Amino acid sequence: MAEEMGLSFVIVNFNMAGLVYKVMENVRHHVTGHYKCEFILGDNSTDSAFRLDDRFDGVADVNLTRLPLNEGLVKAVAALVTLAKYKYVVMIHPDVEFRDNCIPQLIAFMETHPKAGIVSPNLVYPDGTDNKIRLRFASPLTECKRVLNLMARGVIKRNIMQDEILWGRKGDAEADMTMSVCMVIRREALQRIGPLNTKLWTYYLNDWLGFKVRQAGYTCHYLCDAVAVHYERFADPTLYSKKGDSAYKTTGIPVEHSMQQDRFVFLRDAHSWAYVLVLKMIMLCEYQFLLFTCLPRYRSRQKDFSAYRKALWTIVNA
Repeated sequence: MAEEMGLSFVIVNFNMAGLVYKVMENVRHHVTGHYKCEFILGDNSTDSAFRLDDRFDGVADVNLTRLPLNEGLVKAVAALVTLAKYKYVVMIHPDVEFRDNCIPQLIAFMETHPKAGIVSPNLVYPDGTDNKIRLRFASPLTECKRVLNLMARGVIKRNIMQDEILWGRKGDAEADMTMSVCMVIRREALQRIGPLNTKLWTYYLNDWLGFKVRQAGYTCHYLCDAVAVHYERFADPTLYSKKGDSAYKTTGIPVEHSMQQDRFVFLRDAHSWAYVLVLKMIMLCEYQFLLFTCLPRYRSRQKDFSAYRKALWTIVNA
């Protein structure tokens, strides 16, 4: 039986209720009268002031699950996507705003490309700056180049070679994966790949999904003319919590160790032990260098030093 045409928006709130309300208003503006839609919400918040309130109680197209503990984005998403009933599942972060005609272009692409498993928009910051978007999974070669560039920037203040393959926005692009900030996923593809890997916490869900969807015979894409604003560090700070476990909103350093834990979960799913070992050696070099850069200003960078040391220990034990 053919799936019912429509969009199932999956949104997890983690201490940013104000942003969730804002993104839902924006989505309704762009889909009302065009598509059937539903919102499947999970509330993972640890700050009670930024949990979702009762405004959605009794709202027909909103399904809200209040999660008693924060067990990570992936575990929440894994439960929520099973509730989706429409043909397309839209995973979206709360700090996104769709520009005009973005959603119709994404859906039109999926309708005309039946082997496309995931499509994502062209993500820009509010000032118009492009988000840095990589198109390929990391390899030992690109990781070596990236770490060498990191070292070069610390010494001569510039890169010395091209490392990651980034999207140049000269046209649409097929990619190994797309950013989980906003991705339209064919529900059929999700069903084919089976349950999400809940050993992941948050950070490598997009890589894992891209790998599994491609493994199942689908493709992943970015559309140049379908534009969405990703607020990230430009988001209104009154709309989200500023407590310690939300620190990732303004700097990624406090969660470096969690990112590395997720990275190795993904790598072990996608690659051989030898491939993973080579990448591990490169990452060990990277974090030893990052620790070294903190030493000249240790007093002001003591928290960074502690975070990098924790990340290094995570890599050693991964």
